[in-house]
Amino acid sequence: MAVVMVSGCSLFGTDEKKWKPLKPAVSGFVHTVTWADENLEIISRWYTGKSENAERLMESNPTLGPEEIIVGTQVFIPKDILITTQAMPRSHVDESRKKKTVHKSSPARKDREKKQPSPGTAKDDFQLFGPR
Repeated sequence: MAVVMVSGCSLFGTDEKKWKPLKPAVSGFVHTVTWADENLEIISRWYTGKSENAERLMESNPTLGPEEIIVGTQVFIPKDILITTQAMPRSHVDESRKKKTVHKSSPARKDREKKQPSPGTAKDDFQLFGPR
């Protein structure tokens, strides 16, 4: 009985089966998520100057969804929208989170509360009946 071994590499010529990338190389910067409360808007605002570029970051990172942004995740930022490569400080994340939070004493919340009628004030409100 004879055993014959053939190497897969020797079956093809050197130029015949070269690996080719699907897209040409795109330059940019890779940010590594450091804090659990980071998201693409915060990352985009720091590295590109605009939170609207978060959509572009989603396109540039197609395998990355909001639930996948955890500590250690790497986010690619294309060079054409990049304005800084300095590491994003914790203070930027904290400030961005504060801006999203509406405090109970904020004027905007008070205006919304004033515009909503209290229950039972309109003539067409449904009136409950029965024991109280």
